[in-house]
Amino acid sequence: MRPVRNPMTTKHLVSGFLLSAALISIFARPALAAGTCFCNLEAIGATETPGAADPAACQALCAQNAKSRGAMWATDPSQYPSSLLQCFSKKELCETDFDGDKVNDGAYDIKQPAECLPGWHYCYPVDTEKYSLQVSIPSASGSATTSVYNYGEYVGAMYKYLVGIAVTIAIVFMMVGGIRYVVGASTGEISKAKGMIVKAISGLVLLLFAYVILYTVNPELVKLQVPKLPMLRRVDLLTGDDTCESLVKQGYVVDSASASDGKYGGQFCGSIAAVTMKPDGTTVTGTTCMYSSCDNISEDGAKGTPQCVSDGKTGSCLTCNQVVPRNDYNVAPSAGICSALDPTDTFVNLVEANPPFDQYHFCGYTHSPSMVTSGLGVTAAAAATIATGGYAAAGYVPLVAADATTGTCAALDINCQEIATCEAYDNKQVYNTKTDQELDDLNYAWLGTPNLPTVCKDDPCQVGKKTGTTCTFVEGTAKSDCISYSGDYWGNPEDINVGN
Repeated sequence: MRPVRNPMTTKHLVSGFLLSAALISIFARPALAAGTCFCNLEAIGATETPGAADPAACQALCAQNAKSRGAMWATDPSQYPSSLLQCFSKKELCETDFDGDKVNDGAYDIKQPAECLPGWHYCYPVDTEKYSLQVSIPSASGSATTSVYNYGEYVGAMYKYLVGIAVTIAIVFMMVGGIRYVVGASTGEISKAKGMIVKAISGLVLLLFAYVILYTVNPELVKLQVPKLPMLRRVDLLTGDDTCESLVKQGYVVDSASASDGKYGGQFCGSIAAVTMKPDGTTVTGTTCMYSSCDNISEDGAKGTPQCVSDGKTGSCLTCNQVVPRNDYNVAPSAGICSALDPTDTFVNLVEANPPFDQYHFCGYTHSPSMVTSGLGVTAAAAATIATGGYAAAGYVPLVAADATTGTCAALDINCQEIATCEAYDNKQVYNTKTDQELDDLNYAWLGTPNLPTVCKDDPCQVGKKTGTTCTFVEGTAKSDCISYSGDYWGNPEDINVGN
């Protein structure tokens, strides 16, 4: 007996369609930069809230709190609430005499703003300086107004002056109307005189009751106070690098005893200390610096001389190979970070027969999928698809696509004593803590650096000069991608298809 097959129902079709749509949305979704979610809570402040993977999730998560007044999605330390210059962490940073007139320039507000960190408040300016008027405003009391603190005071003085003029005009019209009323008995213009008197009295009443009307609408309208904007934290622009070590060399006084909150403790990378005095002896208030020393300190896996890298909260002693997507140090890879971690080339021999350095070191920033996961190359077909449709369209799994979109630092070290021909560049290793690849696996300059086309063209070890040839990148040749070109070997340079 033939078994009966269960026919595919509409329910199955719908389920399959929804599942397919979900998978497509997962793989086709553009990668978003990793970030930190802060909920702006009324009377509490901006609070870091875990559990959100993107801005929309952050917004939804914060909306669940009844005290929420908005959300902040920070993808960079410079976007943290602590970077808002209108938020003051201490009262003494606000209520300070900056201009030397022996009067505090700011007043510390006790209300907790939702967008500032908990315990951080606004500082509002105090009117301590009057502005002289080019044209004084007369007053009924006899003392003219010659200076004001702000625009609101100026409008108030003008209002009083104009009210006085208007009252005088209204009284004059009432008097004229009265005279016309007396004379109108013989001329027959009593009705016109009555109209003038009624209009003058109506205008006078309306004028005198303007204050009452404005106060009824909004009491703040009669105060004539200009809304004040919060002051910004004072920032001293310092010459040169603003690390604690460099400031001390410039003559600043740094309270080294306060440098105890760093990751490594003491006067090392990431420790924050207070700057107390300028080189000219002027006292400094509210200015801090960060120590950047990494003497004999580094994170596990560092290759080379580490440098201090900060995420805005703390600092870590890192080398180029450690700054990768989703690293343990909360340092997002970027062209600037990778460039700052670029090692110094080693100078040994400077004789004419040798290159300008024996050891060539380079830290680059690349979006090549080859450098965010091991055992993966980028074919010409994949590269073309990436250029037009992105990483997901090229078939990369979501995590690799996301990491490649973020980008990574990648290190290249070359011992120039081992480079006798241009072809020797091909197998030099590019590495980080994610993976390592030979240089000839990075053939697409537009994905970032290091890449073979750029290294081959620049010829950092100057082997072309030593051998009388020119290092030229030609992708897909049987011998090498970086070849030693000479007129009798490859023919005319125009015949060489130098791609990428």
